[in-house]
Amino acid sequence: MGGYLGLFKASYKVGMQYRFDFFVGLIRIPLTLIILYYFWQAIFAYNGVEMINGYTFETMIAYYALSMIVSMFTFTDIDNWIRYGVKSGEIVNDYLMPLNFIWIFLYTHFGTVTMSVLISLVPTLVIAYLFIGLIFVSWLNFLLFIVSLIIAMGLLFLISLFVGLLAFWLTEIRGIIKFKQAFIIFFSGGLIPLSFFPEIWQKIFAFLPFQYLKYVPINIYLGIYSIPEIWLNLGIMFIWLVLLYLIVLLQSKFAFKRLTGVGI
Repeated sequence: MGGYLGLFKASYKVGMQYRFDFFVGLIRIPLTLIILYYFWQAIFAYNGVEMINGYTFETMIAYYALSMIVSMFTFTDIDNWIRYGVKSGEIVNDYLMPLNFIWIFLYTHFGTVTMSVLISLVPTLVIAYLFIGLIFVSWLNFLLFIVSLIIAMGLLFLISLFVGLLAFWLTEIRGIIKFKQAFIIFFSGGLIPLSFFPEIWQKIFAFLPFQYLKYVPINIYLGIYSIPEIWLNLGIMFIWLVLLYLIVLLQSKFAFKRLTGVGI
């Protein structure tokens, strides 16, 4: 455990080096929320309705505020780290450490995310509650939201780790990483809630892990799901978490064989 905590502290210090980027985010976040506020206000006013696809104006703005909060916790650049490590050869040091390969990157990820959350979370919550009017449904929904958020962090971490490990077989994966980022923003509900898509698309989303990265946790907080629906979604999220972990575990073993066998 001491080795993992050392990785956490070291990566936290690395995150401190990028604190300027986080402070820039403090300006970007409120500006984005203000733009979205007036954009959706115009949409609701133009249509003359109080609800669109299951969302009132208030819950729609809350959706985007929560989307930003979820992004703070789930953001990871682990695939780029691995890409760089493979190209530079430094990835060998990670495999030689007497620690679990996946957990090495998990604790490193936690360290950098902690820096982002400490700087950005409180100002975002203040803006969301005082100026946007972010609703608080119940303590039960809040606690279940926290559970879903933790699982969502694990899901995106494992997806990014899977993409990063492709660097052992492919010459360059920057294009794949950029595609993954755009794909996840779209299919996780980062642009608009997934309920705005045609029903056939929503059925496809249900068989993929991406809606559990944002759309489902946010709707848990907003109270859009019933309690049985929440437990069902949490169960599916956990299944995806275990499945992705097993896939990445197997992938990392094949990557190690390639590293020690024919080389990178």
